[in-house]
This record gives sequence, C-alpha cells and structure tokens, in this order.
Amino acid sequence: MNFSLQGLLKLLLDPRFIALIAVSFLGVGLIAWVGNTLIPFVAAIVLTYFLDGGMKRLMRWGLPKLWAFLAVFAVFLAVYFATFLGPVRLAVQQGLTMISNLPRIQSALQREFVQSPEPALTFLPQGQRREYLTRLIPAVTDWTGARVERALEGSPDASEWAAYALITPLLVFFFLKDKDPLLQAFNRFLPRDRELIDTIFHDVEEKTARYVRGTVSRILIVGLVTWLTFVALDFNYAAILGLLTGLSVLVPYLGALFVALPLFVLGFDQWGMTWPLGVLCIAYAVINVLDGYVLSPYLFFIAVRLHPVTILVAVWAFGSLWGFWGLVFAIPLATLFKSFVLTVIEYQDKLG
Repeated sequence: MNFSLQGLLKLLLDPRFIALIAVSFLGVGLIAWVGNTLIPFVAAIVLTYFLDGGMKRLMRWGLPKLWAFLAVFAVFLAVYFATFLGPVRLAVQQGLTMISNLPRIQSALQREFVQSPEPALTFLPQGQRREYLTRLIPAVTDWTGARVERALEGSPDASEWAAYALITPLLVFFFLKDKDPLLQAFNRFLPRDRELIDTIFHDVEEKTARYVRGTVSRILIVGLVTWLTFVALDFNYAAILGLLTGLSVLVPYLGALFVALPLFVLGFDQWGMTWPLGVLCIAYAVINVLDGYVLSPYLFFIAVRLHPVTILVAVWAFGSLWGFWGLVFAIPLATLFKSFVLTVIEYQDKLG
C-alpha cells in the first residue's frame, strides 16, 4: 500500500468509497435497530446458500431448474420437520429433565468434591482443600451463569422461536425459488457508483456460500456422530448433548469448551467418578479432535482463508460486541471485514 495524504484524500472524496461507507453504516444500523426480527431471514439465507449448491448440482446433471428446486426443497422440508419431531423434541425433553435435576446434581457435586473426607485437588495441602473448593464452586457457578446470561442477552423467547421455526421454511421456499430476481431487485436500491460494493459482495458471497455449506454439513455430521456415540455409551442425555455439540461448532474452538462442563456434570450425575465417565469424556475429546484437525479444515477453513489466530480474535471481539450472535457470525463477519480492508487498500493503490 502506497500511503500518502494525497492518496487518502482522493479515497475519501471518491464517490465509490463514499457509497461503500454509506451502505456499510446503513447495514450496521439496520441490524442494530431491527435486531432479533432478522433471525428467520438470516436463517433462511443460510439454508438457501446451503441448498443452492445441491440444486445447481442437479441442474448440471440435466434436471430442469423447476424440478431441481422441487426435489431439493421437498428433501429439505422432510428433513427440517423430521428433525423437529425427532431429535430436537427429544433434546428438549432431556433439557427439561436436566433443568429439573439441577438441585440434586448440585448437591451431589457438593458431597463429592467438598463434603467428602478427602476432597479433590490433592495437589493442595490437606487443610486448604475444602476451603478452596468451597470458594471455587460458587465462583465457577457465578462466572458460568454470567457468561451464559451475557451470551443469551436479547435472544428471543420460546414463542418467538416457535414462530421463527414456522416462518423460516416459507422464506427458504421463496429465497431458493427466486434467488436471482431477488438479488436483481435488491441491486436497484444500491448506489450507481458501487464498484467497491460489488467487489466486496462477490468475494464475500463466494466465501460465505462455501462456509455455510461447510458449517451446516459439519453441524449435521458432528451432532449425529456425537449422538450415536453417546447412545452407544448409554448416556442419559445423548440427544441434548449431541445437539449442543453439533451447534458448538458455530463458535470455533471455544464452543467445545462450553459444552465440556455440562457434559462432565451430567456424566458425573449418572455414573459418579467412575470409568464410564472417563470413557464419555475421552469419546467427546476424540470427536472434537477429529472435527478440529480433519473435518473442519476439509470443509471450510481453507475456503475462507482465515488464520486460527484471526478466528479467535474475531470470536472474542464480535462476541464481546454482540453476545451470542456475535459468536455465531464471527467467521462471516471476519471474512467481510478482511474483504473490506483488502478491497479498499487495492482501490487506493489504483487511485495512486
């Protein structure tokens, strides 16, 4: 980048750059203003990009566009409602059971780690173990509760989620059927001098489409493998922990840690400090190692071309700004930010 005050002034006065900044502020302001109302639209857009790949593949095989659309949407609809009637319903039931058992689980933890004759943390002097654990358990509980509350801040309630679950497939129908006309109609609201906007949009669209397809595939694979593994181990909360493990891939690296604590607590409630609990934890660790070192790089990290350090910084920064949704959309937002910066730098060099 050839930085100079004259080049910076040229950039700031360039109509294409002004259009880019105006659209960027308008987009951020709209998201901040509308908030949770956009959830079904974002979910529908994500699913549309995922299904669009299958639709295009059927068209390459010679199937007419209408029939390719109907086939893909029919399969999506069947899987969508089967998921809610099957695994999700079972996960919700297990989640409610888990919540009702929390007081008993907390008492069991107190008996095992604090009130036992030989408390855990044997590396501490014997006289300090009980005192340390008495302070540690409430501190960990308060910290975890605060993090969960911060992450779920502003998230919809149960009735809104139910409405979103019904609206989303309807939006997917129209987005998938009329994707190109809708994009053309949207372009009419953009400024005429939108060279930078188009450059960033096409770059981000391509990478986001690959990221979406990879992420949805990863959620399904990790969630299904975890659920079947936990069922084989006769874990009482296989469905809810399988669902959470699948969804945890939305938060790179940190998601697995968020699920590890409830996994250990619920496993301890079922088996105590025994070998089956160790097998459960080992199985969870193996699944996450295979996901992180085999499945994840294969599916999308190469596609978005973000260094792991960049991903961790993005997760921390956007999570701090926007809570739960910042964590979920950290990688797409980081991809957008990277494309924005690189495009502006290249354009300034072109201006001289």
